[in-house]
Formats: sequence, structure tokens, C-alpha cells
Amino acid sequence: MGWEVVGVAVTDLKINGQSTAPGKGLAALMGAAMALPGLTSQAEAASQGEPAMAFSYLDYHEHGDLIDVRAPLVWGRMPIGEHYELEMTGALETMGGASPETVTNRTGETVQTLTGASIDDSRQSVDLKLTRFFEKGSLGIGGSFTSEDDYHGASVSIDNRWEFNQKNTVLALGVGYSSDDIDAVDGDPLNKKQIGWDFMVGVTQILSPTAIMQSNITYATGSGYFSDPYKWTFSFNPLSIDTDVRPNKHRQWAWLTRYNRHFPDLEGTLQSDYRFYWDNWGVTAHTMNLAWYQSIGDYWQLRPYLRYYDQNKADFYAETLPASPGEDGTISSDQRLGDFGAFSYGIKGIWEFDNGISLNALVERYQQDDDLAIGSGSPNFKTFDATFFILGAAYTF
Repeated sequence: MGWEVVGVAVTDLKINGQSTAPGKGLAALMGAAMALPGLTSQAEAASQGEPAMAFSYLDYHEHGDLIDVRAPLVWGRMPIGEHYELEMTGALETMGGASPETVTNRTGETVQTLTGASIDDSRQSVDLKLTRFFEKGSLGIGGSFTSEDDYHGASVSIDNRWEFNQKNTVLALGVGYSSDDIDAVDGDPLNKKQIGWDFMVGVTQILSPTAIMQSNITYATGSGYFSDPYKWTFSFNPLSIDTDVRPNKHRQWAWLTRYNRHFPDLEGTLQSDYRFYWDNWGVTAHTMNLAWYQSIGDYWQLRPYLRYYDQNKADFYAETLPASPGEDGTISSDQRLGDFGAFSYGIKGIWEFDNGISLNALVERYQQDDDLAIGSGSPNFKTFDATFFILGAAYTF
């Protein structure tokens, strides 16, 4: 069926040319929503699929002449014998444009300052997964590799699924490990390292012939370099220049719950989920998704959707200037760490044919502002919005 995108939280996408979580860029956008690096967050039933391949092309544009991204992606699935399955995903992401690099209060207000065509980069990524299926479950081993000018990352993962209660219940456990090398294209080489572990436990329960529910808890812990080498904070009266310094430990928790229900009389399916996120940086976030999957005749489907995202600021976020680092030296004026809300909406169309070929197209608009926050929002927050399109094709043999 190709790739399905249900909206993008700020933690999943490169906003203003930089990802808030190193190693989580467009690959997270194109894959399963809210998946951890190398570790799927979906506790779905284990079953061997038919041979299939898919191609998608994404065009992403930030309004205000900021970042443009283009990313072709190929995916393939191949059964091996009666009990094994191999999946492979490859993506090439190219981007260019201007990115907010400094924050200043020269005019008395905290403002983002652009730096010309400061972004000209490409990212290559490859994901592999081998799954062994059993009578009542599966065991999967995966690996991924990502490379760009200032970042190289690799990860491995293991996930296990058990089916019981007449296959009406699926329990999933998983663990992933990632190792990233971080550098900078401006100034002296960084040669920094980041190590991460990810853990997931989830359960999927069939409630009725038309309803299913899923709940997953994920925990990620990382150590190393999390700062943004391209961000600076300039304060006046008194004059100070501060680099972006974030804690060298990052622990994250997330609880995701999904509920899907099919309505046969309407030939449609309601898809909904809620995700609660919190970390040791002081950030808590809420993500709510709502979508309707409508069949039209024998070959057409439409999927309109809405997503709302809200987060509060990190403990070390420099909300107003002048500002000074905390006792541990941490400080960041990157507005992606502030108080804000985000709203996205879009529609996806799918065309399926009898010969196993399907085509899909998606358009989404993303808007981010302090006025959209549940609370007061961060002062002088710069409004951000983007539009992206995805075209895809898939073939099942």
C-alpha cells in the first residue's frame, strides 16, 4: 500500500532545517508514526506478507523561504521460504535553503535571525529487517544506517511478538541500540558521539469484529552530545554570546494508545490515537490524531485526517533575553524547545487495481505557533508553517 503519513509532530521532522532528535529526520516521517530509531512502536499481529515493493516521493516546503526537502524512498518485502521475511527500505533526502541560526534581542525583542542559504545537505539511509514467523508469534532483527555531511548513525533492534487468546491478543517487546557520530560543517570539527537505548512494550487487543485497540509504552535513554552546533544566542545590555548547550543525558518516555473502528454500513473506518510524552529536560507533550478511512467503490479510498500537538518548554530554554546559563551550563534559545502548539491537516487518496498495483497521493499543511498552545505559549515565538506532498506507488506480487 506504500507509505502512510498521518501528520508530523515537531519531534519527528526537521523543523527549520534541524531535527530536535539527532537521527530522527525524514525517515521517521516516511515510516511508522512515532517509531523509535530501529525499533517499531506497533504491537501488531505477526504474519508473513506477500512479496511487495513500493516507491514514494516527498516534496516538503517551509513557508518564508526556509527549507525545501525532496526525498525519494523505495521499500521491498520478500518472503524467504515458509517462515522468514526480509524487508528493506532505502531513502535519499536532499535539502536546501535558509535556517534560523542565531537568536538576538538587538531591537528589544527576541527574534530568529536567518543565515542566507545555510543549508545544503543530503542524507542517505538504509533499513533492513529479517523476521522469523512461528505458529503464534514472530522474532525480528533489524538494522539501519544513516549518513549525511555532519552526521553518521547506525542502529540495531530486536522485537518479539506473541499471539494468544485465540490470536485476539498480541503482546510485543522490543529493544534497540543506536550509535551516532556528530560533526559540524562550519568551524572546527566536533567529533562528538551519541549513544542510545530504546525499549518498547505493547499490546494489541481485538475488541470485536469491527474494533481494535492498541497501547504501547516506550522508553529511550541517550548519552552524549545533544546540543545544536549551529545555534547561537546574542544578548545586549549586557553583551553576551552563548552557544547552544543542552544536557548530555536525555531520557524520554511515551505512552501511545490507538483505537480503530470499522463501520460496515458506511464502508469507512475511524482511526484515532493519543500520545503522551515527557522527558528529563522538563518537556511534556500531547499528540492527538483523528482520521477517517473511506472506501469509494471497489478501487478508491480517501483518508482525511487532523493532528494536534502541544508541548511545554524545556527547563533550560532561554525564553527571554538577556539570559544566562543554568548552574550546569545549559542554555538554548532554539524555539523548538519552547511552549507552543501545532496543528496539521491533510488528505490521502488511494487507488487500488485488480492487478496488485496501487497508487497514492497525500497533501498536508503543518502550522506551529505559540497561540496554538494549551497554555500561554512562549513570548516572541516565530510562527512556522510548511506544506508537503507525497506521491507513491506499490505493487503486490
